[in-house]
Amino acid sequence: MRKPSPGAAIAVVAVAGVALLVTVLAVAAALRREPASSVVAPEVTPAPLVVDPDPPTAEVVDPRAEAERAVRSSFEGWFAAHHPIRPDEIAAYYHDEVHYYSEEGASPSDVRASKAKAADKFLVFEMSWQNLGAEVMGTTRVVLTYEKSWHERSRSGRERDGKVAAILAWELVDGAWRIVEERDERILCLSGSTKYPDC
Repeated sequence: MRKPSPGAAIAVVAVAGVALLVTVLAVAAALRREPASSVVAPEVTPAPLVVDPDPPTAEVVDPRAEAERAVRSSFEGWFAAHHPIRPDEIAAYYHDEVHYYSEEGASPSDVRASKAKAADKFLVFEMSWQNLGAEVMGTTRVVLTYEKSWHERSRSGRERDGKVAAILAWELVDGAWRIVEERDERILCLSGSTKYPDC
């Protein structure tokens, strides 16, 4: 076998040396290369916790005041049903058993008959109230006191004015306010009377 010439051997060594040098330089360049910049998320500062020194409080409803408000509203509806007198509408405000003036244990039907009689008797019947007061007895009973004035003209032509101190007691029954007592406490004035002051 023929041995390579010295020149060829030198050429091979030179090529190998160049290749090694290139590899070393490439590695050195890679080591010197700066790392790729990374994307950094912006820092988020949490919002400070704000504590309300005076937080809103739930409104407290006084059950006694609520009872009085409901009864006053019912009273206005009951009173309005007398102008003109509407017996059915008026009777709907009463409890099944009511102390109706001098009659104890009266029913809404009795009240209706009384109001219908008044409507038939008078050509004119006008009523008003003043000085409405309320005595709240717990949350299921409210007694209203007021001054009731009226002007009436009968079918015979007789006219009369009057004023009384009246009482109307209400009780909460099955979720609805009903009248359990209606009466006149005292007569304040009555036209044409020798016993009471003239109105």
